[in-house]
Amino acid sequence: MEKVEYKDTITIEFVTKRYNSVSEELENVVPTTYSAYLETAETSPEQLAEIDDITTINTSTFWVNFYAHTDTAEEVTSGNAYYVAFYWEYGGVKKCERYGVVVVPNV
Repeated sequence: MEKVEYKDTITIEFVTKRYNSVSEELENVVPTTYSAYLETAETSPEQLAEIDDITTINTSTFWVNFYAHTDTAEEVTSGNAYYVAFYWEYGGVKKCERYGVVVVPNV
């Protein structure tokens, strides 16, 4: 898990890809929908807050900016681990990718 200081922002890149069984390669796809959430870092994560700060870099690359502060979710505290989850859909198939972050005390 990557560390982020309390009251700092971390930017996480997500690329929407699917496996093409004909070419047997991963290919970038343009999702029909996408969203990001802050979730608990547990076996069955719970959504704490939606993350609205998403920048589209190109049709299949997205930057999600997580501000490690209670302004994002009341539960955000130093010393805790979280997931930044990116949900997307393409061709009727729903995907979720999670990126682990640990909020550390500001030094």
